[in-house]
Amino acid sequence: MELAQPTEVQRLGLRFINWIAIPAEGDLADFLQAPPTPQPEMELTVTGFLHQDTLAVPGHPYVVNFVKTIQPAQGGKGAGLILDIDVFTTQLVEMDQAAIERHLTEMRWLKNKIFFGSITPKAMETFK
Repeated sequence: MELAQPTEVQRLGLRFINWIAIPAEGDLADFLQAPPTPQPEMELTVTGFLHQDTLAVPGHPYVVNFVKTIQPAQGGKGAGLILDIDVFTTQLVEMDQAAIERHLTEMRWLKNKIFFGSITPKAMETFK
């Protein structure tokens, strides 16, 4: 930074990836607010899924990429629900410590809102 002395940051981002253990007898609906649902007339079991949302934040210069998937059980380790939340800016950010800290604070709040709004109380218990 000292050599080039940039005045703006092109992309400022905050990424959060969490792995939540799912017991063998567990149901995704116990852990995820909007779990994948197979066709009700067919007796199918979800053994894997991948869901991605890209969300614009109205009135703010942020976009959120939110990926939800299952990591299958392997090597004695049970299955896991993976939640990958990437919040980033859509506009140039001034190379100013206060501006960067403000953006990071807002992005952290947004990431937390999305994460905690996506999991159930049972999933929250796994963090205790």
